[in-house]
Amino acid sequence: DFGGCRLSLATPVDEAWNGPAALDGKRIATSYPHLLKRYLDQKGISFKSCLLNGSVEVAPRAGLADAICDLVSTGATLEANGLREVE
Repeated sequence: DFGGCRLSLATPVDEAWNGPAALDGKRIATSYPHLLKRYLDQKGISFKSCLLNGSVEVAPRAGLADAICDLVSTGATLEANGLREVE
C-alpha cells in the first residue's frame, strides 16, 4: 500500500469524546474547509473554521483551534502532537 490516507477529525487526547456533537461550537483547524463544512452540516453541527495550509496538527497546542480536520496516513504526527482520531 503506497500513499494511503484518509480525511479525519482529531481532538486532544485529554478531551472527552462522545461523538460529533462534542464539536458543536468549537473552532476546527483544516486545509479542507468545504469538505469539513459539508460533513458537519450533514450532522447538524455548527463550528468555526480556522483555515491553515500545513502543520494543521499544531493548531490545538498553539491555541488556534479546539480540534483539527486533516489528512492522516499512520497517525504518528497526530500522536506526536497529543491528538487522536475521533472520526
